[in-house]
Amino acid sequence: MDEKKVADHGHKEVEVEEIKEETKSEAKKCCGICSMNSSTKTAILVAVLLIIAALAFYCRSAFVAATVNGSPISRYEVMKEAEKQDGKTVLDNIITKKIIRDAAMKQKIVVTDTEIAAEITKLETQMKAQNTTLDAALTQQGMTRDSLREQIILQKLVEKMVPKSAPITDEAVAAYIKTNSIAIPSGQEATYKTEIAAQMAQEAFSQAAQKLITEIKAKATINYLIKY
Repeated sequence: MDEKKVADHGHKEVEVEEIKEETKSEAKKCCGICSMNSSTKTAILVAVLLIIAALAFYCRSAFVAATVNGSPISRYEVMKEAEKQDGKTVLDNIITKKIIRDAAMKQKIVVTDTEIAAEITKLETQMKAQNTTLDAALTQQGMTRDSLREQIILQKLVEKMVPKSAPITDEAVAAYIKTNSIAIPSGQEATYKTEIAAQMAQEAFSQAAQKLITEIKAKATINYLIKY
């Protein structure tokens, strides 16, 4: 029993010694910092301030949209004004995108990278035929490749969800030409009819797509927390 007490006592003494050593070590570190001369401390402070100033300069656009005669216009002001003017439209667009994705997910419909690449290649070919580039066209419309990619995905999801419509017949094209009094130059009948058929197919798809979106939107649970 006495041996056990002695052992415990010895163990506690070792622990106390270890704590003392750790305390001395920390004290030395503190002394090392505290012993810095004023010029070193000033240099460190200046370096920190320079870093903060650089970050503020390069990230200023995250907070300030513009300056007028040196007076800043915050991004919050811009967003607040934009929300007043187009808040409802923007919100409705975001809601529409979400319900399309949700509906496609329920039906396990996906758009592959191959399909997206094919659409981008098609657009690049079209732009090249017009003596321009896809990037130039996107810049002109205020878009990026990322926003184009998102647009293609949504378009493809809708295409896959919309029921296939009946093909456009020659009779339907002839009726369309007659109803809209379209004058076709001699010798270009085939070209015009092909273009008109494509236009009619696009119009039919747009109507079917709008009907689909209206239906899935009616089934969705949408809670508006802000009224514009």
